[in-house]
Amino acid sequence: MSRDLYVSSVVPIGALYSLSLWFSNSAYIYLSVSFIQMLKALIPVAVYAIGVGLKKEVFKSDVMANMITISVGVAIAAYGEVHFSVWGVFFQLSAVAFEATRSSFQLF
Repeated sequence: MSRDLYVSSVVPIGALYSLSLWFSNSAYIYLSVSFIQMLKALIPVAVYAIGVGLKKEVFKSDVMANMITISVGVAIAAYGEVHFSVWGVFFQLSAVAFEATRSSFQLF
């Protein structure tokens, strides 16, 4: 593998993975494990949105309806969280975004 291919293919995926792990682990300081697991249900929504944004996926209204259903379900679950922390949600949603971007980059 050439250096250019390594820098353009492997390094971004590794960096996104490390950021995902960092933010995900940081969320455990502020949120309960069960709430973090509920927020991780947004990963398919983020992967689809980023895939459409990067033109790796084709927008389909029926798939978007499923993504909205998932998002509403997560919002309902989050509404009842007793120990809600804005920082924890920020860290976990950032981890979801980095994980989804990494997954989308692996399709290239």
